[in-house]
Amino acid sequence: MDVDSYPVASMGDSSSDAVIDALTGLPGRPAITRALQDDSETPTVGALLFVDLDRFKWINDSMGHQLGDEVLKMASRRLVEAVRHDDVVARFGGDEFVIIMAPIRSVADTTRLARRIVDTLGQAMLIDDNRIVIGASIGIAVKSDSMEPELLLRQADLALYEAKRKGRGRHVIFDHRLAAMADHRVQIESTIRRAIDEGRLSLHYQPIVSMDTRKVIGFEALARLTDPELGAVSPAEFIPLAGEIGYMKVMGSHLRRQLLTDIAAAHKTWPELLFSFNLSSSELEDRDLASTIGAECAEFGVAPASLTLELSEDMLVQDRTWLERTLTMLRDMGCRISMDDFGTGRASLSSIKRLPIDEIKIDRSFVTDIGESRFNQATCEAILLLANALDATVVAEGIESESEADAIRSIGIQHGQGYLFARPAPVDWSTLGQRRIVEPSVEQLAQLLS
Repeated sequence: MDVDSYPVASMGDSSSDAVIDALTGLPGRPAITRALQDDSETPTVGALLFVDLDRFKWINDSMGHQLGDEVLKMASRRLVEAVRHDDVVARFGGDEFVIIMAPIRSVADTTRLARRIVDTLGQAMLIDDNRIVIGASIGIAVKSDSMEPELLLRQADLALYEAKRKGRGRHVIFDHRLAAMADHRVQIESTIRRAIDEGRLSLHYQPIVSMDTRKVIGFEALARLTDPELGAVSPAEFIPLAGEIGYMKVMGSHLRRQLLTDIAAAHKTWPELLFSFNLSSSELEDRDLASTIGAECAEFGVAPASLTLELSEDMLVQDRTWLERTLTMLRDMGCRISMDDFGTGRASLSSIKRLPIDEIKIDRSFVTDIGESRFNQATCEAILLLANALDATVVAEGIESESEADAIRSIGIQHGQGYLFARPAPVDWSTLGQRRIVEPSVEQLAQLLS
């Protein structure tokens, strides 16, 4: 492929407008566009691979930009060594690279190259006595006749997004199903941006009950989003997307204020009820989170002790020093801290030991069929022992049958949550409070919410 040669350039800032990237010495974005202009009678482009370095942002932020630059330069050299003689490696920007493959015999040529790249970038890098392990996710688009460069890039980008969504460290080849998924994603993104103004973002509540008495001790507030065409949108879909587009803090603030309004109404009748809600990773990155929640509680006349703040294990791989400080500030205010979906994330036990944890919620995957699964039973028993050592309470999530409830209770777990007791539902707390039922049982609750 006839593209300008690219000698290694001196270290400096990268510019997407530069023909040669100053940091890596690779062709820059303009060279990519020029190489993809395939107007000759003999095709010179067979496929395009969009490569994104996994874990680079964490390395760059935690270990410094100078080391991050060295990682980019080493990754560039490994990519050049991995490709075929006629293929071109270019830096698209940031930690993204593009490989323009010369004509291919079959799609298998692209997958072989993708596997080779994933393998080579997954090998440890030794930089200034630091052992760095990154990885790569790759989106692949195969060029067809008369395809515009912008379309080829978009297809590879869509495939890359799918590769990262599936868990990184893999490659995905574009097909038209991904285009339909992208259109769906755009529709959900539009709904997220309009949700607050149009009243499409709300809270549903699911009770948390005492396993011994079946009395309701609290509720978990769960975000719900509706779309005029799609109907209810799964939280597993809209919450990660809201984080990607930088809208999670806006949504979180709106939902917290709605929650505090509801708590104030509920406490007029049931002042002892506790309310749980999930914190997102973007909210935890806010240095003013504790003071903001404190001010909001004061504004609505809600005691911080009424709040249980849930976070996932994966959040513990963030800046641990700041996370520990933020959670300690929240706990000192009176808030309780809960570890959600325990056993499914990447946190180490040592990191959990250092944090002010008041509650551990056992993921439903360990509760399902617990009566028949020795592994699930042993896991729940071990989590209870760990919680006791931390002086934390335990909530078993996803209880759906009486046999599961019996097994959970026999282990000694105090609290439970799941469809057996009630599904999440919208609640008008001001109206509900007029019914004047003290410490509602699960059966009474079902009548109240119907």
